[in-house]
Amino acid sequence: MQKYVSKVLVVVPPAGFSEETLRHARASLFNVHVGTWSVSTETEATVVGRMQDEFLVDGALADANIDDFAGVLFAAGEGDRALAENETVLALARSAREQGKLLAAWGTSVAILARARVIKGLAVTGTERWHDLPDIPTMLEAGYKDFVFETYTALLAPEKTPAEIVSKLEKECLAILNKPAMREKLVQSGFQVQAKDGKGHMERVKKEVEMFRGRIRQAGIKIK
Repeated sequence: MQKYVSKVLVVVPPAGFSEETLRHARASLFNVHVGTWSVSTETEATVVGRMQDEFLVDGALADANIDDFAGVLFAAGEGDRALAENETVLALARSAREQGKLLAAWGTSVAILARARVIKGLAVTGTERWHDLPDIPTMLEAGYKDFVFETYTALLAPEKTPAEIVSKLEKECLAILNKPAMREKLVQSGFQVQAKDGKGHMERVKKEVEMFRGRIRQAGIKIK
């Protein structure tokens, strides 16, 4: 039987959390003999993750007391936006910080730590301020010229795809991305939607190819 040297509180969003990351985090703690106790705002039924996996929490968020744990882990997912505005959640983060206990979060749930003022956001590296952290400036606003580095997702077609097909796909994709319901769904999943046409995309690709080529040369990196 596994004997735990300590236990960590895991706060799980009521829906849309990342099951694979949650499993990995709990397994990593288990491997070093640290148990977990999971809570959520939803306790009458199982909570459902992004891939529709069901997860049964151990108790209610309202009953959680950081004094009983070695630290707290905030799981990421669509519901973590609501958690970042939940005073009980923010109080847990502040109490853990004050007591010098473990504080952990991943993905968009880092906003919980920022909202609780237990970490200080210096800047974001995108072209715009992050919607969940509007008080944190971009690197550009902080005075770093041309400093933009962000995760970017694009749709590409095979090289010989007929132009009329590319045009139709581009039009339909832009229409879908500009639908309020789709934009809100993507925002809840941790994306900031910047719908661009093919021309705008290729301009970005060209700029980044030149940027990384310069960085590679500067660092002396060579392919063997």
